[in-house]
Amino acid sequence: MKNINIYSLSTVGIRQHFNQDYLLHEDRTDFTGSNGSGKSIIADLLQIIFVANKKYIKFGTDGKKREIHTIPHHNQNEAYSFLNVRVGENKYIAIGICISSKTGVSLKPFTITSNTNLDLEI
Repeated sequence: MKNINIYSLSTVGIRQHFNQDYLLHEDRTDFTGSNGSGKSIIADLLQIIFVANKKYIKFGTDGKKREIHTIPHHNQNEAYSFLNVRVGENKYIAIGICISSKTGVSLKPFTITSNTNLDLEI
């Protein structure tokens, strides 16, 4: 069996994170910081990437009501978040989501691989 794991989480144009790359440890990764620093957005981004349907996304933050269209930085029309997934030694795919700052615009999931045939086995 292959040792597949999430290698990193990247953000582009995300509120409180703008352009960041977070390397994730294979066993445990902790996000620490003061209130309002953006820890919950990290968890929300993981849910948005994996679920990719606004109807089924439920944010875990109790303190304030979050709307998906508020996740992009205030001066961005769109924001992106993606996971780099290690599928083999020196082999990766990226799975991610494009989030619009406009209400009513669907989430746009995407995959980046070295081959355009998505029916191939990873």
